[in-house]
Amino acid sequence: MKNPPDPHPAPLERVVDADELDRSMRDVFDVVDPNVGLFGPDTISWELYSQKAVWFGAMRANLLQASHPGVAAALVNNSKADVGLRLQTTIAFVDGVVFGTVDQARELAMKLHRKHEAVSGMLDQGAGVYQQGDPYEGNDLEALLWVLMTIVDTAVLLYGELVRPLSREHKDQLIRELPRLAAMFGIPERALARDWAGHEAYMRMMYQGPRTAVGDQGRKAAASVVTPSELPLVFELFGQTVDLSWLPSGVATVARRVDPRRLMFLAVRDMTTGWLPPHLRDAYGLDWSPRTQRRARLLCAALRTAMRLQPDHMRRAEGYLEAYRRIGSS
Repeated sequence: MKNPPDPHPAPLERVVDADELDRSMRDVFDVVDPNVGLFGPDTISWELYSQKAVWFGAMRANLLQASHPGVAAALVNNSKADVGLRLQTTIAFVDGVVFGTVDQARELAMKLHRKHEAVSGMLDQGAGVYQQGDPYEGNDLEALLWVLMTIVDTAVLLYGELVRPLSREHKDQLIRELPRLAAMFGIPERALARDWAGHEAYMRMMYQGPRTAVGDQGRKAAASVVTPSELPLVFELFGQTVDLSWLPSGVATVARRVDPRRLMFLAVRDMTTGWLPPHLRDAYGLDWSPRTQRRARLLCAALRTAMRLQPDHMRRAEGYLEAYRRIGSS
């Protein structure tokens, strides 16, 4: 019988170097088909990340990540990209690693690691267990683990909201597959949960702190996500259009003058607010009034219906479609 997951594991206080990343990748690449890649058609990971719907949660994942003081500092002090580009980069990385060949996954992982090597500094202020002046690194193992877990947690939540709920068995299988994806960050298997219950215990532990705590930099990072100076382009990746034909004619006329990207962005922001843990909604000062709650519920229901009415190939990520073409021709 397996031992229960430790809800308070020891901190992962080290930085992943290039040699560790290379060893992690080799351990995975040695046991997979180079052309199929890390996963394949028989995995839950392929099904989960093939759905464009899960990336409507990109804003949620970004806000969860910003609750870690080291990640927030990196976003505020070291990221020159706007929020739209950051979200697109995250989507492209996961899409490429999950559905690409071994060579493509290796190239993406090494590129991300090199990018993170340039990220370092000291915290401007303390938050949680972190003190002012504490160092942060882009390849800090604890921060990398948190970033990865926010992606996984959000993908499962959005799949359940917009596609269908995953069974406990499928969630457990997803966690068993996770070491392959984690290796692309240099995260060792020992740092991961053994099943979905362990993942939930990890998320509760992180939510409760003190390793996540929203300070001024966390709020600044969050503000760049929910009120960016320029609208992110990420939502254009989904190929969605805003159909205004159902609105009363006068309202539709006004609405057509508004940038459809802005309508989509505001809709996703409302839904994201509902998908966040309550303590983070409060920490970021996000509106969750009864009016916003009603609007978010209606928007989520409308999006769920719109996604389900699309043909299957329209709901799937391009990387997934390309992977099927590649495997079929081999």
